[in-house]
Amino acid sequence: MFQRFTDSGRRVIVLAQEESRLLSHQHIGVEHFVLALCHAKEEGDRVLAHAMPGVRLADARERVAAAFPRGTMAPGGHLPFTPAAKAALEASLRTALALNHSTINAGHVLLAVFELPDGVAAGLLTDLAVDPVTARAAVVEDPQDEPRDDADLSPVERIEALEAQVRDLTRQVTELRARLGDD
Repeated sequence: MFQRFTDSGRRVIVLAQEESRLLSHQHIGVEHFVLALCHAKEEGDRVLAHAMPGVRLADARERVAAAFPRGTMAPGGHLPFTPAAKAALEASLRTALALNHSTINAGHVLLAVFELPDGVAAGLLTDLAVDPVTARAAVVEDPQDEPRDDADLSPVERIEALEAQVRDLTRQVTELRARLGDD
């Protein structure tokens, strides 16, 4: 799957590992993705700059440190992804496919973090005033990714893309009904 990641998408993975090590954690979790996204934004990632206006890495580190205490031992060697982090990476692929993008960039990872069912990372992003609608618009409008031809997709990828689109449409219908008061 990592072959689909752009430089910005890979940079988020590397930064997540660095942030985990800074906290002496023995794993890479979604909280590290939040820090990595903020870090990449401050490094000048244009999608994240539009998706996360006003967000500062220092604020994110403060919130993560409060929610996830520092580890007691310096991590060594390989840091495994938590199940939630793996789910976020898989969701980033589904998000990219649903947007008809052939690669996964940092913005796709951001949108995927908002989709996670446990909501811990999404809660951190919300606390940092990251708006999922603004984030989605920034990723959708980004010209960094060329639309892909569905003929290039394997049958499994086509199914995943369609399932992601159905989930997204279902969520949008639910949100619209809630706004209209039509439960």
